[in-house]
Amino acid sequence: MGQSPDGSTYSETPSDYILVQGNADLKDGWVFPRVWTTQKTKTAEAGDLIMSVRAPAGAMGKTAYNVVLGRGVAGIKGNEFIYQSLVKMDSDGYWKKLAAGSTFESINSDAVNGAELVVPQDIVEQNRIGDFFASIDDLITLHQREVFLVIISLILNTISWEQRKLEECVNRIATGLNPRDNFKLNTGGSNYYVTIKNFEHGHLFLDDRCDKVDDDALKKIQERSDLKKDDILFTSIGRIGDCYLIERTPDNWNINESVFSLRPNQSVVIPEYLFQTIHCDVVLSQILNDITGSTFKSIKIGDLKKASIPVPNKGEQRKIGSFISNLDNLITLHQRKYDKLVTVKKSMLEKMFPKNGSRYPEIRFKGFSDAWEQRKVSEVANRFDNLRIPVAANLRVPGPTPYYGANGIQDYVEGFTHEGEFVLVAEDGANDLKNYPVKCVNGRIWVNNHAHVLQSKPEMADNKFLAYSISQADIEALLVGGGRAKLNAEVMMGIELCLPNVKEQIAIGDYLTRIDDLITLHQREHTIHHNKEETYVKCS
Repeated sequence: MGQSPDGSTYSETPSDYILVQGNADLKDGWVFPRVWTTQKTKTAEAGDLIMSVRAPAGAMGKTAYNVVLGRGVAGIKGNEFIYQSLVKMDSDGYWKKLAAGSTFESINSDAVNGAELVVPQDIVEQNRIGDFFASIDDLITLHQREVFLVIISLILNTISWEQRKLEECVNRIATGLNPRDNFKLNTGGSNYYVTIKNFEHGHLFLDDRCDKVDDDALKKIQERSDLKKDDILFTSIGRIGDCYLIERTPDNWNINESVFSLRPNQSVVIPEYLFQTIHCDVVLSQILNDITGSTFKSIKIGDLKKASIPVPNKGEQRKIGSFISNLDNLITLHQRKYDKLVTVKKSMLEKMFPKNGSRYPEIRFKGFSDAWEQRKVSEVANRFDNLRIPVAANLRVPGPTPYYGANGIQDYVEGFTHEGEFVLVAEDGANDLKNYPVKCVNGRIWVNNHAHVLQSKPEMADNKFLAYSISQADIEALLVGGGRAKLNAEVMMGIELCLPNVKEQIAIGDYLTRIDDLITLHQREHTIHHNKEETYVKCS
């Protein structure tokens, strides 16, 4: 159970610890940072479950951060199955019954600890159930947001806002300082020297990509840039228009001359709104029209000041700034999930397949212990390249069937060349020789002559497992040809694989497929949120 820090330690400005006090700090099933504290009381770690124990008692969320817990929440160590079980208990009214009769709905630690769950003994079954419902949650959330964003876009298309020059919206535009005769880089100082390479999609990265300066140099740069909270950084050369909103006055970093610092005129615009607007397509396209230089593009302060900014009233500015900021957080969250899943998949591929001549993998599912066997692809799969038909783009008839080439789906057409579950392996034209294109597909498909088509022999192999197994082979070493490397059919069929029995293959194939599905989902959500954010600011 949580314990609230002293109220004097609270702040709405990011500081030492994120504070989770109750349901107000949970959004879309995740902790959404709203309040910070400098005092650590009870804590939860990234990946823990968070339950609201005060009205509404039982509401559930997860945290992607290390957080401090206030008295309105409890932290729970548990997997996705436990989370989904607790969500169901909440929807069934379990916690409301325990809190009935109270003036202020709440539950205590005894109620939480004493709650009984029906749990499968097998952790693998728990994970499968949890992953299944998590995927459904993600899809529900995705479609809810898409509908909401379509409505918002339609509304914004009907609005006409006042247009103001940027120079009316800011009190000053300044720059940092370049070394020249002023100071030297990387001479033992620990302060970060920020350039255009340290920005990406509204985020500033203070890491090993930054040069370092000492305290004297930092003071000289600050005398010129005068960076303060709510200033907006804007890259002026190269990748023009990457921005960052300063959340608190920096004390261990500053900028060079290629980064502009814009100080919002807060009588006209709210900093969050100007930050989101200055790098939207509508405004950025004006700025890019005024760039100079043929090889290395740049924008001058005088030209930047002329850019027109759409300015609604401050109430709308706050809502727009907050809404797009929330989208930014969702984009970051899904990118973080995507990166984590890619790392998990890489690790599991290394550990679930034998290596260095061994016939036993490092980890395996419960109930499997037999040694794996060496088999050539030709022993465990049949090849159906003879059914492939290449069709020029201008001759394809649009339809519902995915048209596959070396690197995946190229088009959708009428008809099909193959029906069933198959493994596609690039023959020539692969765009990544290190991570060679191998994919298990199912249903009606049309395959051209740039991908081999395999199908496992049911008594010998599982198609999903076969695809992952082939992807682990060193295919690059088997390719012939120069500019368009080719994997000959005979060579592919001769690749030696290490396989367990079919039942274990199915378990491994299904597990890795679920990870791939989640990777695809988070990658898609990241892309959709990013595109919707751009659509939103275009409309404004």
